[in-house]
Amino acid sequence: MPAWLFSSLQGYRIAWLPRDLIAGLMLAAIAIPGQLATARLAGMPPETGLYAFAAGSLAFAAFGANRFMSVAADSTIAPIFAGALSSIATIGTAHYTNLAILLAVLVGIVLLTVGLLRAGWLATLLSIPVTTGFLAGISIHIIVGELRRTGYIGHQTCRQDRKGDHQGDRRERGNLGASAGTRTGFTGGPP
Repeated sequence: MPAWLFSSLQGYRIAWLPRDLIAGLMLAAIAIPGQLATARLAGMPPETGLYAFAAGSLAFAAFGANRFMSVAADSTIAPIFAGALSSIATIGTAHYTNLAILLAVLVGIVLLTVGLLRAGWLATLLSIPVTTGFLAGISIHIIVGELRRTGYIGHQTCRQDRKGDHQGDRRERGNLGASAGTRTGFTGGPP
């Protein structure tokens, strides 16, 4: 076997196996729900997150040099990924899935090229404020997206029933009241 293949396992002792199995189970308990959610953020079926986790872990075990690193789909990139692809194809269609596969392969080629050229130092050009702002923006994007799914924000259609009562208006007031109550509970003050 070539020296670069499974180099992270060089010097591994079999006595470490029981503790590594426990650590692996703990990692799976944390990572599996996260990967299911990340796949949803990317507009893909949930099992796609599991495939990404398994493929990334096996590939890094084979080609990586650090046995303590966990590799999986990234929830900060998934909304950007979905946003870019949804402007070209409808989420959930075969065309969207094919474009997602193509984008993943292209990103892999770029990362492989950066690695072969030993150009990882380019990442140091991103300042800490830029990186922090990016992560804050992504977190706000995820929160707003989840609030929209739960009905706390977003446009709701107003339908009239037989008595002329506007059901949509009543729901909007209820959602606004729930949001204000949540904010009051978190901040201790009025919204």
